[in-house]
Amino acid sequence: MSSPTDRISANEFVVKCRSVSSLPELKRLGEVNPIPGQANTYLMRLTRPVADARSGWKKLRKALGTSWQVLPVFLSDDDQPKYPVGTVQVRFSKPPSDAQLRSWLPAGLRVKSRNEYVPAQVELEPSKPDEEYLPDLLSKLRTTSGEEVTVWPDTLQQFRRS
Repeated sequence: MSSPTDRISANEFVVKCRSVSSLPELKRLGEVNPIPGQANTYLMRLTRPVADARSGWKKLRKALGTSWQVLPVFLSDDDQPKYPVGTVQVRFSKPPSDAQLRSWLPAGLRVKSRNEYVPAQVELEPSKPDEEYLPDLLSKLRTTSGEEVTVWPDTLQQFRRS
């Protein structure tokens, strides 16, 4: 199933750290800029090209270890970056009960919150955010237990006036 989040940058990643002491290590891999308004969160542009986003993600994870969360940057239809924050929205066809949600919820995820205005929508977060490639997580959620759901990552985006 195609989705607006299927387009991913091969050389840009959001990296979130638990400790800024690893920042010099990150800077040797490419250009690093803080993402405004997000604590310990940076936009990383790899200086050496990689084959695809998954290769870049693996390269950064290997170099940085588990003290960093690495998330690929998604691209809008007009190639504008969308910076993931690490959580995912899931909208069901009808509001699930707590028991239904618990039985549907894949291992490794937890409910962060329920949307008070859209009862069929929940926000999920990985229990080990540094271990799973975000596009794989989105794909897994779209196909979990046959339930019809709409899934998208929470992202930050910059807008420009034309």
